[in-house]
Amino acid sequence: MEISEGLEPLSNIVNWVEIESDDYFSWAVEVTGVCCYGGDIIYVDGLDDPNAEDVGTGLSWDDAYGRLDKALERAAKGCGNQIWVAKGLYNPPPGKSFELVEGVGVYGGFAGNETSVEDRKYVQNKTYLSADGGDYAVSASGVDDTAVLDGFIITGAAVAGIFCNNADPNIINCAIGNNQGDGIYCTASDAKINNCLIAYNEASGIFAKAQSAPIVSGCFIHNNDDHGFYCKDTASIVIKNNFIHHNGADGSGDGIFFDSADSSATVRNNTIAHNADAGINKASGVSPTITNCIIWGNDTQLAGLCIATYSCVQGSTGDNNDPNYNIGTDPNFADSDPNTSYNYHLGPLSPCIDTGFGTYTQEKDIDAEDRMNDGNGDQTTTVDRGADEYHNCDAGVYSQVDFNGDGIINLNEYAALAQTWLVEAGSDPNWNPDCDFNNDDIVDLIDLHTFLDDWLWMACWKSLQTWQMTSMGDSIGEDLFTEPMSMTQSFAQQQAAKPLSIEEQIVQLKGNIELLEEIWDEDEETQQAIDEKEWQDFMERLDESLENLVEQM
Repeated sequence: MEISEGLEPLSNIVNWVEIESDDYFSWAVEVTGVCCYGGDIIYVDGLDDPNAEDVGTGLSWDDAYGRLDKALERAAKGCGNQIWVAKGLYNPPPGKSFELVEGVGVYGGFAGNETSVEDRKYVQNKTYLSADGGDYAVSASGVDDTAVLDGFIITGAAVAGIFCNNADPNIINCAIGNNQGDGIYCTASDAKINNCLIAYNEASGIFAKAQSAPIVSGCFIHNNDDHGFYCKDTASIVIKNNFIHHNGADGSGDGIFFDSADSSATVRNNTIAHNADAGINKASGVSPTITNCIIWGNDTQLAGLCIATYSCVQGSTGDNNDPNYNIGTDPNFADSDPNTSYNYHLGPLSPCIDTGFGTYTQEKDIDAEDRMNDGNGDQTTTVDRGADEYHNCDAGVYSQVDFNGDGIINLNEYAALAQTWLVEAGSDPNWNPDCDFNNDDIVDLIDLHTFLDDWLWMACWKSLQTWQMTSMGDSIGEDLFTEPMSMTQSFAQQQAAKPLSIEEQIVQLKGNIELLEEIWDEDEETQQAIDEKEWQDFMERLDESLENLVEQM
């Protein structure tokens, strides 16, 4: 049978025939199944009206499914091995979760017109999977590592954002937060968790038990109410190249807590800082192997007879003769106040550069840069201590104009500067000492000139396509997990719960440009103090930023 391209794969064609005369009536039904056709990709683009019927076939962006659960159901029947999901908010059916499928990759972060996974921008095109108060937003049961979840914001769950039961999925490029329980809950599972932001959960960031042995790498794990990582009755867990900080947000909690571990965990090249209780704590069981870590600013650095080697541990009296090769020297982070900025990258004078142990040529650091690098220029490639491998470049790793420590100077910094323009210290509630670059107690032309010099500066470690950009700064990333509206609420309400829209960004930037033009036109001192070409270059760059936003409309 030749089928219409408008038919949904694996659906049914139902033919109903009735025959009727004056004294006779008969009918027949014939059901013909539609084959799997249309390729390996299933497309999902949320419904503008969440109460509307989902009539899409999933065969293209123009005819996408409106609901992710329909795409997963089809993939579970063997029809499709990739699911592409456009930005928006998605809820599983009541009482259920989005169930991962073996052999199927589920990818979020699409605008809805891409032709390859590489074209998507998951940080900009935020794709929310919200449990909407249910137990789990996403679950994986009995699947291997061919089940992939990549590029989503997981939130709104009562028990855990992601639940893994006897499963080994790949969880990549996801942000898991604002869940009433754990971020990720693993039981008898060896999940691979990479390049994720796991923060602001009301229990632990990751809870692993029952012989689970997950591999966690390149993640930002912070501001969870209990522990960053809670390991109970676990097997050979690997925790490497992560920033683990400010956990125990309710007042009590460790960076990593081991309880009755059955075998030694590998804890290597992590930066574990400013957690409420211990950086690493072992209550019972086999001790973890701790190497190349920075453990700093926690209430207690190591507890439960944990022993670190080749690490930078606050309070350590170690020197070159220390049998464990630890140092207690200040790690000299790029930002002088990482407790506020959350910027735990290494500064150029850090004693942690090129002083680690081991060879890890196939690995990446917290910023997805090569794990092995000659950071001190002695012509020898040596691993650093901590999650960040120091890679210098012309831009450097720190700028005083980068107020929020997120590695880029853009409109966030300009908004702060504009608000405190010409304000003197102590004279106005808008005073912001961060904007007074020369410390003369007024934000004026000298400060503006410094700002212009560094406009659009980007740190060596900065990447715009990771959750890194939302995890720097005290509470900066929390807005990312603002509870999305229920699918039963209006689409307009749903949009209001998210960060600034493109339209709002355009209005904000236009206002910023108008203010700068006013300063230039009306202030002769500004015109004399700043080179006109330099000023025009700056304004042209702002105009280009505005044009880029308009093009995204």
